[in-house]
Amino acid sequence: MRLSRSDVGRLFAMHDTEQLFEKLIELCYSAELKLGDYAIDGGAHGGLHTIPMAKCVGSTGRVIAFEPIPDIYAWLAGNVEGAPNVVLHQKALAAENGTAMFHYLPQEPWLSSLHKRGEAPGREVRRISVDLFTLDQLSDLPVRFIKLD
Repeated sequence: MRLSRSDVGRLFAMHDTEQLFEKLIELCYSAELKLGDYAIDGGAHGGLHTIPMAKCVGSTGRVIAFEPIPDIYAWLAGNVEGAPNVVLHQKALAAENGTAMFHYLPQEPWLSSLHKRGEAPGREVRRISVDLFTLDQLSDLPVRFIKLD
């Protein structure tokens, strides 16, 4: 099935009003994750998916969450406080370890990225240095689901 431009427009409008994409992501991991599983949440933000993933994997599983933006990481840490099955990393996922400049859009953090994206006149963009982490470092873990933003 091929989507028309109007179909795509309606889908994006539904996302804005009903968080359609976030619900689809949650349906995916809710169907896949079981007790004892490992999951990765790249771009965890405030824990919208980290927290339900942690419930899916239970006390014997783990959710490894990555959020590079300091203020948002602090918010995430507060939101998952007391969840022993969540491991947090204040790092960005990348192809290589090290540090890099991150393009942070404080008014629209979902557009933030290691790459220039969403920059336009009038949009505030802060460039912050972030630590980088490769998923290869977790290759020995039995990861069942990876969500990347």
